[in-house]
Amino acid sequence: MKKLLFIICCCLSTFLYSQSAELNQSQINYINSLRELDKDAAKKFSDSIANTSKTKYKFLQVRNTLLKSHYILRYIPAETEGKEKYIDRSCEQCIDVIFVKYVKGANPSLEIKGEEFYFFDKIEAKFLDLFPIWKLVFKPAADAIKLTEGHNYDSDRIIKINDTEYTFKNYNSDSPIWELKSW
Repeated sequence: MKKLLFIICCCLSTFLYSQSAELNQSQINYINSLRELDKDAAKKFSDSIANTSKTKYKFLQVRNTLLKSHYILRYIPAETEGKEKYIDRSCEQCIDVIFVKYVKGANPSLEIKGEEFYFFDKIEAKFLDLFPIWKLVFKPAADAIKLTEGHNYDSDRIIKINDTEYTFKNYNSDSPIWELKSW
């Protein structure tokens, strides 16, 4: 029994050390906070992505979608003229930060509307604009070359915190758009 307890303690401490070697507790807390944001916090997080990117971006719009459950903030290059061509259509030059809306505390029977919150879903952008936030917030040891050379290094592309997995991938090799997604 003592041996089993010792083995469990060793395995647990190794696991905890390997998790903490990459991210400290404040980083983990910050990432966990992305699961329950109010509208202002969602906008601040989105702004931080635009401000961290290689290209200088400016906020364009909250995009309209058929799915009312999504809240999408779109940013376009700061030097862009003629914003109309970037509104409500696909865009390889843009950053789209996508949240899922949900309501807490609602009770239709009691006519209680509840409070609206936002869960970070994904970011779509060019690699060089998205990689800085992946490295800064999610994966400090990430290597841009390994990620872009086509090798499938899951250790560089995926992190798991509690029950949420975050991936950083290009799902379509013909497209310059990469995705940082919460699963």
